[in-house]
Amino acid sequence: MKNPVLSIVFLFTLLTLASCGKDEPSEREKPFEKVNMIIDADLGNCTDDLLALQAAFAFQSKGWCEIKGLISSRGTEKVQRFADCLLHYYNADNVPLGVTRNDESFFEITPYYQLVDAVDEEGKPLLEGTGIPLSERLDGPELYRKLLSEASDHSITIVCIGFTTNICALLRSGPDKYSPLKGIDLIRNKVKALHLMGCCFGKVRQRYSTELLDVEYNIMGDIPSAQELFAKWPVEIHVFPVEGGLVFPSDHDEVLSYYSWQPDNPLYLVYSRYDEWHTGDLGQYWWDPFVVLHSMESEELYNCTGSGVISINETGRSVYIADPDGKHYIIDIAPQDNYIFYESLRLLSKFNPNKDGGFSTEPLEPYHRNKF
Repeated sequence: MKNPVLSIVFLFTLLTLASCGKDEPSEREKPFEKVNMIIDADLGNCTDDLLALQAAFAFQSKGWCEIKGLISSRGTEKVQRFADCLLHYYNADNVPLGVTRNDESFFEITPYYQLVDAVDEEGKPLLEGTGIPLSERLDGPELYRKLLSEASDHSITIVCIGFTTNICALLRSGPDKYSPLKGIDLIRNKVKALHLMGCCFGKVRQRYSTELLDVEYNIMGDIPSAQELFAKWPVEIHVFPVEGGLVFPSDHDEVLSYYSWQPDNPLYLVYSRYDEWHTGDLGQYWWDPFVVLHSMESEELYNCTGSGVISINETGRSVYIADPDGKHYIIDIAPQDNYIFYESLRLLSKFNPNKDGGFSTEPLEPYHRNKF
C-alpha cells in the first residue's frame, strides 16, 4: 500500500496554499472527488469529534466535500443543543441535524457539552444556536432515510465517529414516506461506504492509565447495534480502531497555542474553560479526524488490511478474520508518521468560517510538543 504521508501532506499543502492566498490548484490536481458526507458523532464527550468537524467544514469551504447532514448519537438535551451550536458556528444553519431523543447516557469522559450554558463576563452565551427548535429536528434514523432517498445512487459517504445506534436503526428500518425501500436496500443503493471510528483488536494501554483496554468506547456504547451492524451492513466498512489513535494524544497547551487567534472556536473554548466544570488534563486522543481524512481519500493511501469480516462479541471485543469476500477493512497510520498529523493539526487551526476566505494568512509559530 502507498505511504499515507504523501496523501496527507498533499492535502494540507493545498490548505496551506489557500491560507496564503495563492491560486488554488486546478480540479485535476486535487487528490479526490467531491464527497457527499453524512457525519454521525457522539458530540460533547471527546474533543476529537470537534477536530473532525473542523476538518470536514474546512474541506467543505474549499468545495472538496458537501456535508449533507449532522447526526448526534448522544441523547441528552444539552448535547443536541451543543450540536446545533456547532452548525451555527460553522455557518451551516442549513445543514440538517438529526437528534437522539433520550436521556440514556453511556459513561462520560469529558462532558464539555456543558459549554452550551457558559457565558462571558457580560453574561452573553459563548455559543449561539441556529434558532431552529429541537422539537422540529428529525430523529437520526429518519433524517438518514430522508437524505438517502434524495441522493443519487452510491453517492453518500457516512462518517460515523460515535455510537452505532442510529446507523443500525437505519439498517433495521422499513419503508416510509421517504422511500418504499427497506433500510438495508436503501443503504445498498445509496451509500458508497461507511467510515467508522471503532473497535479494539488487542489489548492496549491509554495515557494516564495502568489498565489494559480491550474494548472501544463507541462499540461499548451500544453493543447490540454494533453486532448487528457488522453482521448485516451491505456495503464496505472502513474501520479506524482505537489502536490507530493512541500515538496521537492531544495536548492542552498545543491546542491553546494554535487556536488562540480565534478564541470563539469551540476547540479553544473547551480547552481554555474545561476546568470550570471538571478537573484535570483533557487527556484526549485524536481518533476521529483520521476517519474524516480517510473518507476524503482512497484507502490505498493508508495502511490497510485486505478485505475481511469483523464481528463483535457479547462483551464488545472486536475480531477480524481475513476473507476475500468480506467488506470490512481496518485502516491505520504508521506511528513513525505521527508528525504529519501534528502538522495537519497546525494547518487546520488556520481555518475560521467567520473569516473572509476562511483561512488565516498569518503565520503560525511552530509548537514544540512534549513527547509522551
